[in-house]
Amino acid sequence: MATTSPPGMQAAALHGVNVEFSEKGRGQPLLFLHPGHGNWGDHAFLDALAADYRVIAPVAPWFGKEAGPPLFSSVQDLAYLYLDLIEHLGLDNVVLAGSSFGGWIAAEMAVKSCQRLAALALLAPVGIKTGGRNVRDVIDVFGVPDKEWQERAFADPSLRFELKMLDDTGLFIRVRAKEALARYAWTPYMHNPKLRGRLHRISCPTLVIAGGKDGILRSGYPRDFADAIPGARYEEISGAGHFPHIEQPAQTAGLVQSFVHQAGEGAQRAPVRERV
Repeated sequence: MATTSPPGMQAAALHGVNVEFSEKGRGQPLLFLHPGHGNWGDHAFLDALAADYRVIAPVAPWFGKEAGPPLFSSVQDLAYLYLDLIEHLGLDNVVLAGSSFGGWIAAEMAVKSCQRLAALALLAPVGIKTGGRNVRDVIDVFGVPDKEWQERAFADPSLRFELKMLDDTGLFIRVRAKEALARYAWTPYMHNPKLRGRLHRISCPTLVIAGGKDGILRSGYPRDFADAIPGARYEEISGAGHFPHIEQPAQTAGLVQSFVHQAGEGAQRAPVRERV
């Protein structure tokens, strides 16, 4: 483990890539992947989960204060990196959760391997194309003014703020996050054309949570995502926008906890089948 991370953060050196992450709680491991704006606003949700889980929340390369690996330019790079992180930390029976852009990464990980996963929770995920050629599934987050983005993202007006309210560090991190998101998701815009056709490979229990007042995603898009994953459960939080884990942290954490518990009970009841 490296010792150069900021206070409260740890770091793992994985094949030449330094991955910073926070860790809290004890119990079954839960890996949470932050959305495209970075990891601000996640604390109440992660604290709620830490009551039952060992919560590990990495900061994706290029999203932090430091520059990331020059060759990292796709969600595939992040998916393989986090699979390596799971192996490096010796984690098994992992609950993998991701919000928006982080949900895309989580889905890419799951289609590659569910071997160490107990369950998958996707919170308003992006990453696939379900609308027609001329239908926008995700608004142009790089083109709309920040005020409009916040109005679409948050149902609760109290969560919206002006950029001038941020200090220099906060503004730098926010701009760096947008730059990093463009690096990974500029083109094809916010999706992998091949991912939808691979979602059938996800073999672990999967939960998709959407916000009923999401103005970032096309109406029906999160349900389309759930329908593309065999056996996935779909839940909607009526009073939330695009980030239900920020606007309704306790309710969102409760849905995840209940789903994982039920998935665990189902796994225990399932008959053991010998491989032929």
